[in-house]
Amino acid sequence: MVVLMMECQYNMVTRGLGCFWASHIMRKLTFESVTVETRQIGTYRSIASVKEAAEFLSDDWPARHGPSYLAAQQICLDALNGERTVGEARKAFIAAAKTVDIFVQDRR
Repeated sequence: MVVLMMECQYNMVTRGLGCFWASHIMRKLTFESVTVETRQIGTYRSIASVKEAAEFLSDDWPARHGPSYLAAQQICLDALNGERTVGEARKAFIAAAKTVDIFVQDRR
């Protein structure tokens, strides 16, 4: 347990959201898939859960600042903790992606 706590603290500092996937109790919280372009031009990734959205925000986001990014990050964390809905997390993720001109294909 102490090792997991230390890993979480380390990940929170170095990777932002990393602590949440280190936990064995994290839920995936699926939603209707959204396709986004990655940092590698012409490469796309399908995001189909709050966990995947949070990972993309943490690992693949081009600019980790700004109100839309911070809001999406917080809403995803809140959804993973059961404090916000999956729909709110999906909507915030899409809005943040559009704000920084990440191509988004939303099939809704």
